[in-house]
Amino acid sequence: MVNRYEEISEEVICLLEEALEQHLGICCNKTILRGGLRAVKNGAERSGYSSANEFLLWLFKEACEKERINRLAEYFTIGETYFFRDMKAFLAVRDRLIPNILERKRSLGLDQNVRIWSAGCSTGEEPYTLAILLEEANPHDKDWSYSIVATDVNEDFIAQAKKGRYRYWSFRKPIPEKSKKYFLFHDGEIEVVPEIKNGVSFSVLNLIKDTYPSPATGTSRLDIIVCRNVIMYLIPEYRCKVLKKFRQCLVDGGFLIVTPAEMHAVDTEGWSYSVMPGGAILQKVSGAVVKAKDNFGVRRSHLGSGKIGRGFASSSGFPEALSRTPIPELKLRESGAVPKCGEATAKTVDGERPPSNRVQEIHQITGEIYGMANAGRYDEALRLIEQYTETAKFEPELHYLKGVLLQEMGRTEEALSSYRRALYLDPHAIPALIALGTLLKARGNRSAGNNFLREALSLLKQKEDGQISLFEGSFSVLEMINMVKAVLEGGETSGAG
Repeated sequence: MVNRYEEISEEVICLLEEALEQHLGICCNKTILRGGLRAVKNGAERSGYSSANEFLLWLFKEACEKERINRLAEYFTIGETYFFRDMKAFLAVRDRLIPNILERKRSLGLDQNVRIWSAGCSTGEEPYTLAILLEEANPHDKDWSYSIVATDVNEDFIAQAKKGRYRYWSFRKPIPEKSKKYFLFHDGEIEVVPEIKNGVSFSVLNLIKDTYPSPATGTSRLDIIVCRNVIMYLIPEYRCKVLKKFRQCLVDGGFLIVTPAEMHAVDTEGWSYSVMPGGAILQKVSGAVVKAKDNFGVRRSHLGSGKIGRGFASSSGFPEALSRTPIPELKLRESGAVPKCGEATAKTVDGERPPSNRVQEIHQITGEIYGMANAGRYDEALRLIEQYTETAKFEPELHYLKGVLLQEMGRTEEALSSYRRALYLDPHAIPALIALGTLLKARGNRSAGNNFLREALSLLKQKEDGQISLFEGSFSVLEMINMVKAVLEGGETSGAG
């Protein structure tokens, strides 16, 4: 890698790349390096070092291994997550996988406890979301129960998850009305109620280490593993190792949940699988023997770049119990459609070409910015996006995102200006229309706000069914329509970012 960071020596860059691979299994691309080094500079200042280079030399040559791993995890892991994200995948867990698991357990005379592991849980929003959905599905039925173990390599993330208190940034998708009883609303923060907190056990675990499967870590004899937006960041060797160990953690017939974007890295031998917007479900085939792979080389593809198709892709081996409850607009896909680990591909499974470099770069930037915002580093996130808008000033997505950040920071006038700039560049930018309309209504300008919201609603009604990206997540057209209608009716006056 060419050193574009003059303040960091070539020696330290090489040490950093080696350390990230050795301790975290991370493939050190330019986005991870760029974002991590900004965090390193802040860490160096807090630790009293004169430069980031001096601090990293101490970290690699003098610090103990535990300290080294903790610091690398703090600076170079991405914490982008929020409550009720990609709900189709989680509803599939509740409405389809859980009944399948319980039916199998009953037929075998096993206990009715569903064991779930949220691996790479970040700051806890996803496992708490899953716990809430399961509580809603089983409020009074004592015939079955669940237990959720949630882990992450980042100690700071786990500490925050255990507290269960979040800023509004973690609720970018509105809380469903029936789920509000599971939260306590404080001034500037929202807290998960003790009932839900007690249903999730958080701990630190490094996926590339050999500490699982194990009863000691709660990672053996599992029914479901949820590991989303994690394996995509691992180098190919560790991707295959982690997936193999996940398989060992699951009971026969157990399920692994990843994202569609990660399916290109999954060897589907020994699995049945299904792909839907927002999620990919793999089921461990009973008694299957998986051969070891010698070649770990994988060329990156963009299978999950937003073009997974309008259907639900499934291998022919998926259990009948699942197929009895079809998801609307699903279609079958043969198991050979997804490349195995070690194979190369230049297209998505639907034959779509990878997105342009510009789109890739914008998605990389937004992921980095959301990670900063989730960690409360708003000023740093804003400086980064201002840096990019200097060179990409005609990209409406970046101005919309800048508005979201400014609104979260309480700088509403500047947020309004950014949303308007996004709409000047693209008058049909639905996220900006919704954000601007909602913010204007919250400030008392109902007439102007409703005009922007009606325009967004009109554009949404012209769209075919599918997913709309707000960069922080994907929403169905119907979800967006219902959200805008709720705001128009006066049911929501908070920010839409």
